[in-house]
Amino acid sequence: MRIIFTKSEYIASKIIRNVTKEDVSHVAIQNAGFVIHSNFTGCRIDTLQDFLKHSDIVHSVEIPYNRELLHTALQLVGSHKSYDFGGMFYLWIKQYLPFLPKKNLWQSSSMYLCTEFLTEVLYGKQDSMITPYQLYIRLGREYPE
Repeated sequence: MRIIFTKSEYIASKIIRNVTKEDVSHVAIQNAGFVIHSNFTGCRIDTLQDFLKHSDIVHSVEIPYNRELLHTALQLVGSHKSYDFGGMFYLWIKQYLPFLPKKNLWQSSSMYLCTEFLTEVLYGKQDSMITPYQLYIRLGREYPE
């Protein structure tokens, strides 16, 4: 089981990487031949083969297999939570207006950015202010190779 950090040629990926000045724009859970994540269409599960048709894995962190973690992720997929566009917009504005509160004022707990989805699954609480690369750094400390 691993957490994968990706980029793509989609315009949203390019914008996210440009705004954050980071080399990744998305994060997902990979287990066997499947990828569980949240994107603009909501929480979903894709085959790894389909996922890799439009995404390049830049970084990954191996984590121990965790049945409960997978169960939580699959429950969220089943809940059809949609994408947190408000939360994303606040993060973009915050990059340019750093004096704004450190709490994401437009984040919706009933919707997920990819990082909110992963932090909910991994830690039981959404982090609406972390970027995919920041999550990669955090997980790298928790699961050193």
